[in-house]
Amino acid sequence: MGLYCIRYSLKDLKEQAYNKEQYEKPALRKKVDVLIIDDQLLSPEKYLRNNGFILTHKEDIDSIKDVEPYSVILCDIQGVGKKLGSNKGGAFIIKEIKTNYPNKQIIAYTGDAFNIAYTNYLKLADSVLEKDAELDTWVETLDTQIKQATEPEYQWK
Repeated sequence: MGLYCIRYSLKDLKEQAYNKEQYEKPALRKKVDVLIIDDQLLSPEKYLRNNGFILTHKEDIDSIKDVEPYSVILCDIQGVGKKLGSNKGGAFIIKEIKTNYPNKQIIAYTGDAFNIAYTNYLKLADSVLEKDAELDTWVETLDTQIKQATEPEYQWK
């Protein structure tokens, strides 16, 4: 029996019939698990939950495999990453996530000034926020990253 190769293009994705309702914000918020990596409580966390986001909070990760079940990751820069052995904290976690799981959407944030050496690491994040950003900014950013994590065309590209 011969070997067959089927090739798809981006056009094939666009031609697929999608149920539009499954890609609306409320539905996406309910079906995409978001991981928060922060050694402290993220102040808008309670309100994000109240707005329908499914959040799991970890003070740190033991292994990079801890992020595998999540499509979107919120990662603080300070106070995390100690168990991975780096002194660059969340910046190192972001680099490792993008190296091992390039399709994960990452939102980096910090409440402190960060070392300029972290700049190249932060460029790997899909979005960067200040920890004390307004709730509207958090909601909008999370909705955008969840949409990108679930949108076949975006993931293909």
